Formats: sequence, C-alpha cells, structure tokens
Amino acid sequence: MMTEGPAIYRNRTECHICGNRQLTDIMYFGKIPLADKLYTTLQEAQEKEITVPLTLQFCPACSLVQIKEIVDRSILFGADYPYYTAVSNQMVAHLGKSAQNIIATRKLNAQSFVVEAAGNDGTMLSFFQSTTNNLLNVEPATGPAAVAAQKGINTLNRFFDLSCANHIVAQHGQADVFLGSNVLAHVSDIHGFMEGIHTLLKDDGMAVIEAPYINSVIEGMAFDTVFHQHICYFSVTALNRLFRLHNLYLNNIEEVDIHGGSLRLFIQKKEVKGGNTETLLQREADTGITGVARYLDFKQRVEGLKQTILAELDKIKAGGKNIIGYGAAGKANTFLSYTGICAQYLDCIADKSPHKAGRYFSGCHLKIISPEVLKANPPAYIFILAWNFAGEIKTELQWFKDSGGRFIVALPYYNLT
Repeated sequence: MMTEGPAIYRNRTECHICGNRQLTDIMYFGKIPLADKLYTTLQEAQEKEITVPLTLQFCPACSLVQIKEIVDRSILFGADYPYYTAVSNQMVAHLGKSAQNIIATRKLNAQSFVVEAAGNDGTMLSFFQSTTNNLLNVEPATGPAAVAAQKGINTLNRFFDLSCANHIVAQHGQADVFLGSNVLAHVSDIHGFMEGIHTLLKDDGMAVIEAPYINSVIEGMAFDTVFHQHICYFSVTALNRLFRLHNLYLNNIEEVDIHGGSLRLFIQKKEVKGGNTETLLQREADTGITGVARYLDFKQRVEGLKQTILAELDKIKAGGKNIIGYGAAGKANTFLSYTGICAQYLDCIADKSPHKAGRYFSGCHLKIISPEVLKANPPAYIFILAWNFAGEIKTELQWFKDSGGRFIVALPYYNLT
C-alpha cells in the first residue's frame, strides 16, 4: 500500500525567482508517486513506494510556473536513477548536432574547457572529445556518472551549485563553455545555480542551456511534464529576469522540438544586441503567457482530454482488445497517476532501456518488459507513453505496424495510427 512521506519534502511558499509569496494554484494532480522510482519486485513496490502531493503554481509577479512540493534532491537523483541519455537515438542525434554547432561557432580547440552540469552518461560531452579532452561532467547520479567515466570523460559525482563552481575553478580554471541540457527545471536553489554559472564562466565564455518551454507545455496540454523532479517551468520572461539578477544576459534563443518543445538559451556575461530575445518577450506578452488566465484554461483542457482518453480506452477494452504501454519514463508516472490508467487498461509497459526492463513501474506497478518480448505475442494496441519520442518509437516498432497493430498517442491530442 502506498503511503505519503511528508518528511521527504517541504512546501515552497515563495517564488523561486522573485520571492513573491502571493502564488496562484493552477492545478492539483493528487498524491503522485515519485518519478523514475522503479522496483525490483512487486512486493517492494507495494510496501516501499511513497506518494507526494503535486501542485502546479503561477507567480503573477515574474510569470514563473513552479510546483509547490520540493522533494529532497538526494532522493530524486539517488544511486538507482534509471535515466540514461544514450538510450534514445533521437536524443543522441539532437545533442550531437548542438555540440557540433557550439564547437564551430565558439571556435573551440584542444585548450578549450567545457563543463556540463547533469551530463548524465556523458553523451553530449562525448561529441567534444575529438576537439578537446579538457571536459568535465558534473553528474550527481552514480550510475550515469560511472558510464560517463568509462567513456574517458572526467566526471565529478555531485550537484552543480556555487560551491561546486568554486571547486572547479580552483582545480581547473574557468570554463569556455558551460552546458546544461534539461537540468535547469530540476534545480531547487536556482540562484545558487546561476551564481555558479557566473563564477565558472570566463568573461568571454558562454552558457548553452536547454529547458522545456512552458508555452509548448500549455499549447500541447503536456501535463505529464509536471512531476517532482521538474521544479520550475520557464517562459522567456521569467528566464530573462532570472539571468539579469545575476549579471547574465540571454543574448539569443533557439526554439527546438525536443521534449515536445524546448528553448535553447545562449547566455553570456555581457549583453550582446541582435538576438531574438526581445521578439520572444513581446510574443509572450501578446499571447498571455505572463498572465494566469491561460494556465487556468490549460487546466480545463487537460481535464477534458483526460475524459476523452478514458472513454476511448473503454471502447477498445469493450471490444476485447489488449493494450500495452510503451515508455517507462518520468512523464508516464504523472500521466498514469493523474488519469487513473492502470492494469484495467494496460497489460504491462515496454521499454528498451536495459536499466528498466524487468522492474516494476511506479504507481500502477505494472511490469516493465523488453520490446523484444512483444514479438512473440503482439498486442492489438501499443499506447506510447513517451509521446515526445513517438516518431523514434514508431520507426523502431515498424514490424508491429506491419503486422496490423495500432499505436495510441494521447498527447498533444488523442489519436490512433
């Protein structure tokens, strides 16, 4: 039986950026299991799983969106953290393209020092190895950190913050490039993180950070992006204010497709005119991303989508067809918990990661299997829970489509293919 563990989290009562205490609740998801907590046995899942409330909030003062409940980071990113970047071919290609662009535009060479915060298994830094070996991966999860070290990448097994930055500078000097892919949303001490960047960067250095874009979350009804690891959800408006508080400047932005829509941010210690930041700030003001009304509408649309999904799955099950989930991702934890989808709809969850297959998923406690197992007894439907990689998954499972199977993708809208 799942229990709530109040000792492992605290309620945040003020905005992470501006400190405003007059926050507006957008959506309450209920008591949700912690994402990326997988279990070796069904008994372990039933006896040891902890649930924590999950509430999405909006700060009207600076437009930051954040969650109320802050779970201890050592619990979220402990030794059993199961996410490894290299599992996704799409993610590997995305990071490789970004790395090559940075190498070319920053004119990096063998003396260049590149640091990545939360570099996981070293996938992105590995693309810099042909240019420079002066690399450092700051990764708190021991499993991915060990894999990065095996690739020959110098790895520091800790969280990045101001103290860490001071340590790096003392040991290695300042960095030419700081990288942070999908880490900024995970940071509870965001001001310490910013101070760390400012301390670490050379005066002419650049930070390149990717973060999911709140505008894409709202437009695509990507409510499953909200889970306890993701503390903050950023607009350009909120980011611009955050960086300027620490004498850092958002000089250019690229909108990229990864994770359903993200921002690639180019930050320096000196302001450089000519980028598109002002254009995006104006667009956000025009589309209402800086006001609460659009977020309350998001809640209503998500509730409607939930009812649509459940009604469609009821039809499939009434027809005697079986369904298997695909993608034991963190976002699937929120999706299944919020919608209530469990064994009454899904037989199990398939995932190609060897770090997940054979274990039991959070919340619903469904068994995670290797996709290879599906070939012996294919289901009628595969429900793609990792919808942000739906294209890659469909390509890998073309045999399933050719055999007459159908895919279900619920976001950004419900569809069958």
